[in-house]
Amino acid sequence: MQNNRGYNFWKEKKFIKIYSFSNKILISELDTDSLHLAKEHSKRIKKNYKTRVIKNIFFNDLMERIGKVNFLKLSVHISCEILYHLDFSKYAPDVIIFGISKRKIGRKIFRYDKKLDNFLTRKNYIKYFMSLGCICYVKAQ
Repeated sequence: MQNNRGYNFWKEKKFIKIYSFSNKILISELDTDSLHLAKEHSKRIKKNYKTRVIKNIFFNDLMERIGKVNFLKLSVHISCEILYHLDFSKYAPDVIIFGISKRKIGRKIFRYDKKLDNFLTRKNYIKYFMSLGCICYVKAQ
């Protein structure tokens, strides 16, 4: 997420506010950092959300701690754009698989984003398969 000065302001935040719909799991698929989406979800599912503050973990920092990853499975059905923040020059996994959803988010139906496909293609990945709400990319040899 960028502000009007063009740099990633999430990198500046050590803690972020999220709007949570579940007490039973750490983060549910409806949890969000967007108050607008939280209100939309709340109306649709007729359930209130709680505001929580959590420590922000930056994707590249996490990858730095983990080291080389050959197979990256992201369970971020709504936020697959996290891939835009991955430093592919350092952490390019051989295989990337992530979920997509056709459920409604707010008033829009979330569908696979062609922009992300183009992005991964430019990063030298090939779409290997799409199945049951998952997409798999492999690094071209």
